[in-house]
Amino acid sequence: MEFEMKNNILVPKTEPVPMLVFVDETYLLDRTGFLQSAMPIPLNIYSQQLVPQSSDLLRQLGQDAKEFKGSAVKAGNANIYRQFLAAFINVSAHISDHAPVFPIVAVDASGIYSGKNYDWVYKNVTGGLANMGIHDEDQLAAEFSRQVLWIYNHYKKITNLKLTNELLLCFDNKHQYAERMQALRAMTNDKLIAPTLWQLEDAMRSFANTLFANLDPKIPIPRIDRFQFRWSPLEFGLQAADLLCHLIYCGIKHEMGIADDNTQLKAGILKEVMPAFALDPALTNSLAIGKDNQGRDDIRCTNPHLLSTFQFSPQ
Repeated sequence: MEFEMKNNILVPKTEPVPMLVFVDETYLLDRTGFLQSAMPIPLNIYSQQLVPQSSDLLRQLGQDAKEFKGSAVKAGNANIYRQFLAAFINVSAHISDHAPVFPIVAVDASGIYSGKNYDWVYKNVTGGLANMGIHDEDQLAAEFSRQVLWIYNHYKKITNLKLTNELLLCFDNKHQYAERMQALRAMTNDKLIAPTLWQLEDAMRSFANTLFANLDPKIPIPRIDRFQFRWSPLEFGLQAADLLCHLIYCGIKHEMGIADDNTQLKAGILKEVMPAFALDPALTNSLAIGKDNQGRDDIRCTNPHLLSTFQFSPQ
């Protein structure tokens, strides 16, 4: 244990609690855009309070329930989902009483994540991997680069403070990225005497810190201690992020006239945790109703420059 001197008394040195940020996404029609949520939670509150409470609620869904999924909300289980979401929102309210740190859901055009900024990030990531002797992770590098750019675009909505807490970034696993990030790879370099076994996750975390230090204009992001992809059944935080994302999506559908029992139920739950929810004209004008491949109404993005954020402010 480390100690420090306060008022001439030697006391244990308190380290800031790491801040977990859970991130999940869902796509708009034809992948013209996507919604992505971020749920910031202090590590100690998550592990000591939210995980046990969520486990108890999950058991109430029945022995076959593996996780909380926004798409699985029905009239018969809505109250359990309300309690699950309320637990996370109440923690957010407690945090925001002390510092402006908020959950968010962003609605972005897919086209935002291509072009000059994305190309710069991707080139640096693949170049860094190549310097380590790794040339076969283009898909992982592409997803990682998109997430780095998404955080850069929206981080100030999560908080505009320069926190001293380290960030633990946890993304919903896609295409088995979790396994690839955790796999040991033999990394080689002219400066290394011999190949070194290193998890890709460690390399990507290092890349993320370097990228944020060099992107302009700067954002007030602290040191990232973890950049990982995890399966959602293993993390209640990812499930809460999924639920927020899904409720916003259903709220948008309901506001744009796609009204049925499903969207009405979920829009009602959304209004309970976000009474001020509404679509501003800029967002409404960037979206349109289309048909999916089963002939159902859905939402597509019509503005290739859309960059929009809903901020859950418990006050």
